[in-house]
Amino acid sequence: MEKVKWRVLELETYDPQMNMAIDEALMYSVAGGSNPIIRFFSWSPTSISLAYKQTIDEIDTVKCDDYGFGYVRRPTGGRAI
Repeated sequence: MEKVKWRVLELETYDPQMNMAIDEALMYSVAGGSNPIIRFFSWSPTSISLAYKQTIDEIDTVKCDDYGFGYVRRPTGGRAI
């Protein structure tokens, strides 16, 4: 059996849009045959990540704005985190 080499991306802090853009690019990279990737990241500002099929009206965007929280839709399913 062939040994799989994982790529590890060290901890970085980005805004929600950049984090999701990086995740989407990595998803397409792996789908295209790249080695699997484990990525460590954090958010600045603190943010809510909506799942692909969730609607923006499931969160209170006014309160998010008031508290300085970001929000973004990610390219995968599940629920908000």
